[in-house]
Amino acid sequence: TADVPARGDLVVTGPESLTYAAYAARLGDGIGSAVQHVSPSPPDFAEALRGFGLPDFYADDLTAMFAAIADAGTTHPVTGTVERLAGRPPHDARAFAREVLAPALATA
Repeated sequence: TADVPARGDLVVTGPESLTYAAYAARLGDGIGSAVQHVSPSPPDFAEALRGFGLPDFYADDLTAMFAAIADAGTTHPVTGTVERLAGRPPHDARAFAREVLAPALATA
């Protein structure tokens, strides 16, 4: 619903910058079940991604990205991208889990 087309890099975030553990806790609250973040070492993470069939370059890039987030302690700082483009504030992790994940898990 933005008046002008989006240009450049768009960093889409939720309303909070969270640690992996905090995000897992909010997802758990939303689905009504405990969710725990497990943080493997970067080599173990990369190997797991390769085990799922990702090519080396992509596994390495994802590993570097997640290691950088873990080192920083939180995800990207909150941006106004969602509200600017969608005309509404972003959903928080708890609402996403309640509205999207819980129904999907109920039918799985």
